[in-house]
Amino acid sequence: MKNMVNIAIAQQIPGWMLGSELLWLAEAAQDKTNILEVGPWKGKSTRAIADNSNCPITVVDSWAGPLDIENYAHDFDEAVNFGSDYILNQFKANLAEHLPRIRILKMYAKEAYELLLTEQQKFDMIFIDATHTFAAVKEDIEHFRQLLSEGGLLCGHDYSEYWPGVIQAVQETLPKYAVAVDTSIWYMI
Repeated sequence: MKNMVNIAIAQQIPGWMLGSELLWLAEAAQDKTNILEVGPWKGKSTRAIADNSNCPITVVDSWAGPLDIENYAHDFDEAVNFGSDYILNQFKANLAEHLPRIRILKMYAKEAYELLLTEQQKFDMIFIDATHTFAAVKEDIEHFRQLLSEGGLLCGHDYSEYWPGVIQAVQETLPKYAVAVDTSIWYMI
């Protein structure tokens, strides 16, 4: 039986995640032993995960916004105006008490994948929420799935009509998947 989850602090952090999605992540993280999150931004989802697990967490983000940032500048104006360290410092402040068990990889997903592969890292939960283009999501799924422990949970965010590239990548890359009820979180079955 899983414990009661706490998402109160996570809900206060700026970001693009519903309460139902934070709850889903919090519950999923409770019994995990090594978690990877790709695209944590200011740490809203990371906080939900960290507050409800005791395991090591590795986060991957450039904190500079997507490579095609000109298409999303209104969402990432802080990174454009103040730089990636500004956003990274907000992430660190939002996760301050959890930082001893959080490994921060300030780099793009492909670089992180290559590093973690070299290190022979395995994770029993991988959450993907980085760049939302078809090509980027497909590459993230194909790469990071190789770092998943047997029986582990591969999941991601923004399976919605607003992000058709996410939908297409999930449908074309995963033979079996589901979308969590009342969320836009997809997960491999």
